[in-house]
Amino acid sequence: MVSNRFLQSMKCGFTIAEAVVVLAIVALGTVVLGSVVVWQSSFYAQESKRIDVLEAHNAALEAMSRDIRTGRSIATTYGEYTSSTTTLVIALPVLGGEDDDAASDYVIYRASSTQLRRVVVADEESERISGDRVIDVFLDTVAFDYDGTPPDTQAVTITIGSKGITRGVTHTANDAIIIRLRNK
Repeated sequence: MVSNRFLQSMKCGFTIAEAVVVLAIVALGTVVLGSVVVWQSSFYAQESKRIDVLEAHNAALEAMSRDIRTGRSIATTYGEYTSSTTTLVIALPVLGGEDDDAASDYVIYRASSTQLRRVVVADEESERISGDRVIDVFLDTVAFDYDGTPPDTQAVTITIGSKGITRGVTHTANDAIIIRLRNK
């Protein structure tokens, strides 16, 4: 007969099979949890890029719309810039100055590789601040179509596309809008 002491020592430990099963379950749980974390990270990166593309796209459209609507005219040229399908030159009333048709502030929108830049050239009497800044870093395409030859343009059709890629997923935003000059 087997002694009680031997039976008690047998009940206290794990068998190798039990330990292997527990390790397999823990490993499976770790793999599943790791997959969820990697998927969540990828999803977050993709959604962040999509939001960034849309925000930059909408900010560019809003800025161009505002400047065209408040513009005095679409200028044929200003300095080195000429209104074309990829460059828009807008003559704006001088900010804070007298309502003088001779003086104007100029805003230039121009495509530069994957960026849309907004260049402001303020008149010396203006309160507007001159500068050059990027308003869309995800630019894919931009085209300006004028309903007449500048400066006789009454409206501008803007076709703009923005594109961002993250982890092999392409996020795009495309619009074509017609904006009329209010001051014409």
